[in-house]
Formats: sequence, C-alpha cells, structure tokens
Amino acid sequence: MPILCEPAAGAEELMRHLGSEVRAADDLGATAQLLDSDPAETLVVIGPQARTDEALGFASALRMVRPAVGVILVRDQADVALLNQALQSGVREVVQSDDHAALAAACRRSRDVSWRILAATSTTEHTGPKTDGKVITVFTAKGGSAWWTSTWRPATWRSACCSTRSGPWRTRFPCPGTWTPPGPRRC
Repeated sequence: MPILCEPAAGAEELMRHLGSEVRAADDLGATAQLLDSDPAETLVVIGPQARTDEALGFASALRMVRPAVGVILVRDQADVALLNQALQSGVREVVQSDDHAALAAACRRSRDVSWRILAATSTTEHTGPKTDGKVITVFTAKGGSAWWTSTWRPATWRSACCSTRSGPWRTRFPCPGTWTPPGPRRC
C-alpha cells in the first residue's frame, strides 16, 4: 500500500486516484516514519504541496538507504529543469497533478521496477557459494639465473651492450638505439 506525502486538505483527491489502501502522511518526516515502520513498502508518492527541494532531498537520501523504494513526484507544473533535478535525485517519475491516469500508470511502473529490484537482490543473495573458498598465494622470484635477477641494472646492460669490446655480450645482445628490456636469457 503506497504512502502519500500530502497534507490532509489536498490528499483526498490524490488518494481517490491511488486506490483505497493508501497511507497518508502530512510531511516528509511522517513519511520517513511510515517507511521505517513498514520495511516491505515500495512506493512513495509526494504530492504537489510538498516543497520541491525537500522532496528531492528526501528522494536522494531514500535512494541510498532503500533503493527498491520508488518515489513519484506530483507537481502542478513540470519543466525540463525539474525533470533533470528529479532524475539526479532518484525520483522515478514526475507527474502533473491533474493527470490521474498518468499517476496510476506511474505507480504501476514503479511497483514493477521495485519488484524486479527486490527479486534480483534476493536471487543473488541465495545463489552464492555455500562454503568458503581458499585463497592460495605463491611468492617467487622472476625466472632466470640468480645473476640476472639480483645484479642486473639498466646502466650495466647499456654499458655491456654498447661497449667497444668484443665478446659474448656483443653477439648475444646487440645494442639497440633505444633501450628495451631483454627477454629470457638463452645460453
């Protein structure tokens, strides 16, 4: 049963279009208390008399605590700036206050999204592994001889490679124009 956040004077018309099983709250604080008392609730409709900045702040905070709860914002006038702010705050839909069919459809869509979110989270919680796994780590030195891994330095490589003396260094490791690390040492 949805929660309608609207003072009692303007709530009757919206309650008539939302259905018979609607709980009304006069302000956002009372709405938060109703949500705390019913963890299964998945829909909050904020009426046009609630301040827009407070409604968007409430929706933003609610999105972090209970992401499955959908918030529908009912406004007398809706413009692009309001829609952008509502989207950023986590409001699922913004509906004109005189469009009752759109409000009913928005409530159905929001419930459907909430049920899908709840189904997805309950499925992933129960399909996890039944037993704990083990993590095994192995620390080893890089492959190669001890000389190669312990005493090799780029300056030594460059001086040995580019020196004018002849020997095995000259034939095994030609001196490139730019330094590149050698591959595995082959004898």
